[in-house]
Amino acid sequence: MGDPYKVEWLKKMLEHETSKTEEHYGARLSHWYGDSKILTIDAGGLRALIRHYSKHDTDLDG
Repeated sequence: MGDPYKVEWLKKMLEHETSKTEEHYGARLSHWYGDSKILTIDAGGLRALIRHYSKHDTDLDG
């Protein structure tokens, strides 16, 4: 179970956010509806998303 596609790309983002040789700007989270601001997700947030999507598939219904 889980969402291997999301986990793969979240791990890639985490790689950049924890790199010793790169600036860290965070990952950007936005919603298609457009009535909310873009959020910056740091390495800790990416780790939490990786844990979640390692166990749970994407559920767009709820």
